[in-house]
Amino acid sequence: MIYSFFVPGKLENFSNQKNTHWAVESRYRNGWHDRTSAAWKVVRPHQSRMPLPEAPKVIHFRAQVFNRFDSDGFSNSLKPIRDQLVKEGVIHADDTRSGHLFEYGEQTINRKNLGVFVTITTAAGG
Repeated sequence: MIYSFFVPGKLENFSNQKNTHWAVESRYRNGWHDRTSAAWKVVRPHQSRMPLPEAPKVIHFRAQVFNRFDSDGFSNSLKPIRDQLVKEGVIHADDTRSGHLFEYGEQTINRKNLGVFVTITTAAGG
């Protein structure tokens, strides 16, 4: 099973920014939640064909960014997408004990088409 979709938007890493108002971060998270939900609904399978959320999966992220992030900044900026995958029932949790593997791929500078390609596959043995 392979599902792949594109979520448009500009990634930001708020962990390195001081004095960012909570409403700015909230608007950022909610925007990514909404766009991720909309993109997933286009490709999601019928419920009868959807693997259980607990089934181990590999979630790969590849981004088109304005400027490249360091490794922890890249993963931090993608947290709203991971959270929305849990809310959508794609995965049951996004912590290290969940059995899911999160891969952070390349970052390509493409300032005219910002966003994240998400690919979800069933993990070996899943």
